[in-house]
Amino acid sequence: MGDLIARFAMNQLKENIDKLSLNKFNKAVATLGKYITDVDSIATDASLGYSDYIPCKPGQLIYMKNCAGSYVGCIYDANKNRIAALSGTYNQDFTYYIPTAIDAAFVRMNFLASLLNTQMILIGDATPVITYLIEIRYIIRQSCLTVTALWQQKQQA
Repeated sequence: MGDLIARFAMNQLKENIDKLSLNKFNKAVATLGKYITDVDSIATDASLGYSDYIPCKPGQLIYMKNCAGSYVGCIYDANKNRIAALSGTYNQDFTYYIPTAIDAAFVRMNFLASLLNTQMILIGDATPVITYLIEIRYIIRQSCLTVTALWQQKQQA
C-alpha cells in the first residue's frame, strides 16, 4: 500500500511540475555535435548542440543557463527566416529582451552538449527562475507531507 501511495504522490508531483514548467528546451529534438553560427549556417563542433525552433514573441525575455559561446543562437520570423543573431559570453547565463520592433516568432539556441540533460531556456514576460524554484520546492514539500499523512492514516487503521 505504501508503494501505491508513493507512486500516486509522485504522479501528482510530476503533473504539478509539468504545469509549472517554464523551460522551453526540449532535449528530445535538440541537435548534438553542431551549432548555429551568427549567419544561421550550421557548423560542426562535438562539444556543442542547438535547440529546435522555440516559439517566442516580441517584448519577451529569453533566459538561458550557461551560454555555449559567443554565438548564442538566432531569432527567426514566422517563416523561420533569420532576423538577428544573439551573442553572449561562454559559460555565462544569458538574458535577452526581444525588441518589440522586430517580428520575432522563433528562437534557436546553442548549448554545451555536456549540459543536455540540465539545459534551461526560459522565455516569457519575465525571467522567473527564483519563482520557479520556490514553486518546485513547495510542491515537493506538500507532496511529501501528503504521503506522510496518508502513510500515518494507514498505520493507524
